[in-house]
Amino acid sequence: MSGSAECADFPAGTSEGGVRMFIKSLVDLYEKLAAAGLVPKDGYTEVKISGKIILNDDGDIVDIEFHDKKEPAERLLVPYQPTRSNGKKPYFLCDNPKYMLGITEDPGYFSSARTLHLEKLEGVKCPAGQVLYRYFQKNKNGCPLPDKFKDDKDLNKKLEKASSMVFVHNGEYIMRQPELEQIAVDIFLNQEGRMYCRDAITGKAGVFAPVHQKIKGVPGARPTGGSLISYKPVAFQSYGKKNGENILMTEHTQFAYTTALNYLLMDQTHHLTFKNGSIVFWSDDPEMETFAKEMIGGFSKPEEPMYQIMNRLLRGKMPRTSLPDRYYIAGLRGNAGRISVSFFYQDTLNGLMERVSNHLLRMKMDSDLRIPSVTQILLEIERAGTKVSELNEEQIEAFLTAILYDRKYPEPIYQKVLNQIGINNAVNFRKASFIQAYLSKNCLKEGENMEKEKAYKMGTLFSLLEQTQEEAARLTNTPLGRSFRDRFFGRAMTQPGMVFPVMFRLNVHHKNKLFRVSPGYATNLDKAVTDLAVDIGDIPMQLSLEDRGLFSLGYFNARQKRFENKEK
Repeated sequence: MSGSAECADFPAGTSEGGVRMFIKSLVDLYEKLAAAGLVPKDGYTEVKISGKIILNDDGDIVDIEFHDKKEPAERLLVPYQPTRSNGKKPYFLCDNPKYMLGITEDPGYFSSARTLHLEKLEGVKCPAGQVLYRYFQKNKNGCPLPDKFKDDKDLNKKLEKASSMVFVHNGEYIMRQPELEQIAVDIFLNQEGRMYCRDAITGKAGVFAPVHQKIKGVPGARPTGGSLISYKPVAFQSYGKKNGENILMTEHTQFAYTTALNYLLMDQTHHLTFKNGSIVFWSDDPEMETFAKEMIGGFSKPEEPMYQIMNRLLRGKMPRTSLPDRYYIAGLRGNAGRISVSFFYQDTLNGLMERVSNHLLRMKMDSDLRIPSVTQILLEIERAGTKVSELNEEQIEAFLTAILYDRKYPEPIYQKVLNQIGINNAVNFRKASFIQAYLSKNCLKEGENMEKEKAYKMGTLFSLLEQTQEEAARLTNTPLGRSFRDRFFGRAMTQPGMVFPVMFRLNVHHKNKLFRVSPGYATNLDKAVTDLAVDIGDIPMQLSLEDRGLFSLGYFNARQKRFENKEK
């Protein structure tokens, strides 16, 4: 292998190096995203704005505006808002009505916001900053609303639901003043009373981050988000260290990795969401960003770049891309207030392509370039109507990591595929593709040909007997009734010794029926059945899991060739 894949499985038994590897990759991603202007810079975060507080030159409220519910809420970059666990901890320039307006019975919320803003805005030179200073200076216990709002019941309801409100003066956001933006960054980077530390991820010194930003958008976690790193139970507070002191991390690093991860979970091209988790992915090569999404969820149309890459891999050719660049894939699961990382994969694109190429070639059926994706295979073992978003993440991860690390495919998925075949008495293209890949990787030794296996030949024999029955009905223009497949396939793949003798007896009738209208055709089919039956020899009473797959694959391939010959 030219690539060397690295893996970290979380959280049980995770080494500190594994944690660092994942977070360091996210920090590096943040730096690239920030340089491109795709994520907030240090000291800022993006939030949905509930409303705007309009101030006049004297610092009085002249109006309050809320966004139209019919339209998406406006998202703005606001001064960083660290996680609030308890107590009264106001945010600078943007907060909920309790802090910004004093809309609560407890005056302590507005009082704490007033203290913060008077301290930070004292002496500011920009007019908008002075307006906001006057607002907090003249209102000690909350701000009285203009007379026009006194009897407005709808306003009170909106204020109760509002989460983030900002100030506006002369049609502009007050927080957009360069002087105030610098104050916001200073608050973030130079918080008084905070310890400094040497960052365990980057090695750089900075303000210690005791609490980390919430990760949002992972199924299973709370709507408000969950923490990737947190220490609440006393049992995890080793050597007298509390909160994040066990993993020393600066505010910059915690802001960088959480911002990058939240970006991946918000951007549709960088994640897939399932019943109980999400998978995120990114690459150093922008053109390859969506490769994992298509490998997991299905390759795009033939004219799309990812399809062309898949096509080249199926032909044993590497795509023309930046192969030394790296690719990253991580599995996330939510549990109440926690986010856990179930696996983390990183490798060069060259290494990733080699492993994916091996998988695609194992799945490839003859000259057919259709390759079922991970989710398409898993939908085959679920009830009809199941959506991709309803699939179980554990199965997806088991399948995906088998591909990424060139491991054996998960046996539980193989068993479920066989069970579905037995229940429905049918093998379709997707099931056959997975069975072929599973047998090639998990069961057959190098150089072994599955077509020479006894169980495979038995599947072919079943197809020949079915063909005799179907052709006899077609050429004599008589109703087929229940086909051999409908009546016997499920049992034939598990207990062939019980079923084939019955099929042989019935075949005599179908052969004679066909002989009366097409003696040459009947003779050829009978010879094919006889020769194959002699080659197989004794029919076993039961088949192992491996042999059931061989039987199903033999049947599917024989039936496909039959239809291909008809088309010719």
